[in-house]
Amino acid sequence: MIEKPASVRIATEQDEQHIFDLLILMHRENPLARMFPYDATKVFSAIEVGTRRRGGIIGVIDDPERPRLLATTGILFDSWWWSQAMFASPKWFLVRPDARHGRRLTRELADFVLWVRESVARDMVAAGDKTPFLLETGFTSLSQIDAKERLWRRLFQGRKTGSVFLSGL
Repeated sequence: MIEKPASVRIATEQDEQHIFDLLILMHRENPLARMFPYDATKVFSAIEVGTRRRGGIIGVIDDPERPRLLATTGILFDSWWWSQAMFASPKWFLVRPDARHGRRLTRELADFVLWVRESVARDMVAAGDKTPFLLETGFTSLSQIDAKERLWRRLFQGRKTGSVFLSGL
């Protein structure tokens, strides 16, 4: 059984602006994302899905020294086009660049994601639903693909089941 990391808390409506600020930083940091306009309304809607528990959950790690977040992950509950079966899908996973000393925060955030998957799966079984509840996670990037893939494999211990190819870049 995976325990929820003590340093990660479930975000609330009061965290929305802080999460938004971090996601702006994430967008600026990612050359692929910068190719496309930042849609603040869409970003706030995605945040609200998690903070208002409308089909998602957001984990955050607070900065103990000042009122800001060090890290966040936004997990939406989704389904494939061919099934009603749901799965967890982290849409963002970010540790603030100036807080990336070692891997502690990254590991704690990943453990939160794994805890969410396991908790929902356990609740489904308790309710009589034997459908597997999976975690679908990945990343898109224009650099360091191999290193990021190794990190994702270590963090989420999943089986690689595909790849993403973008044409037109």
